[in-house]
Amino acid sequence: MIYLNKAIELDPKNDYTYSELAKVYFNNKLYDKSSEALLKAIQIKPDNSYYYKQLGEVYYRKRDFNKAIDVLTDSINLKIDKSAYCTRGSVYNKMELYDKAINDFNEAIKLDKYYVSAFIGRCISYYCLNEFDKAKKDCEKIIKLDPKKHYVYFLNFIISNKISKESGQDSLKLLKRNQKIYIKYERPYLIYKYLTGAIDENKLLSYKDINDEILCEDYAYIGFNYLFKNNKDKAKEYFKKCIETDIFYFIEYRLSKKELTNLQ
Repeated sequence: MIYLNKAIELDPKNDYTYSELAKVYFNNKLYDKSSEALLKAIQIKPDNSYYYKQLGEVYYRKRDFNKAIDVLTDSINLKIDKSAYCTRGSVYNKMELYDKAINDFNEAIKLDKYYVSAFIGRCISYYCLNEFDKAKKDCEKIIKLDPKKHYVYFLNFIISNKISKESGQDSLKLLKRNQKIYIKYERPYLIYKYLTGAIDENKLLSYKDINDEILCEDYAYIGFNYLFKNNKDKAKEYFKKCIETDIFYFIEYRLSKKELTNLQ
């Protein structure tokens, strides 16, 4: 950050340096500073679509969703881009405008039929619309495209259990068949062991480096475990805890919020 600020002092009209500085601020969750840097980059080079897309991601994290939609639309108008469509779709998901989100994810997939992020986003949209069969198809597509993406098997487990007990059992078998994906990674392996019944929730929550992002995931999976056991009060308790972490950009948060609404 020091070097980037020094570079700006030496050349205050270098738009790229402002963009790089914005990334550093973003990664450190300094979203106001990140947006300020990007607005300066755009002022210098207003026809760079990437800067608008960056700014859309920052506004999304700031929960300024309408501004995010505006600048992402500006980005798309300047240059058709799968990532901009996908990011705008994610913002629409958060705004619960699921049909608009699906349209954007579809556009991204038209541009790249192997674009995993768009399939994930569309899967969440379908889930929130209670279109679980469509959500599962997207989940299965993601697994084919990227079979090492461990959390998609967890997502598939949740969606399958929403469809039927039989489908849930099949997804559990798939989860167990792919155990080797998780063993290398401590955190996903703990979730795997919890979902397959090898450890209880206390063991899951005893992870040494626990933080709000980890708790968001854990509370969601515990909530779903209780939901599938038809213990709605405990499910509601853990879905609420997941929401209270405020990690709104996590898939687990979105699904928990949807289920909590259903249980109210």
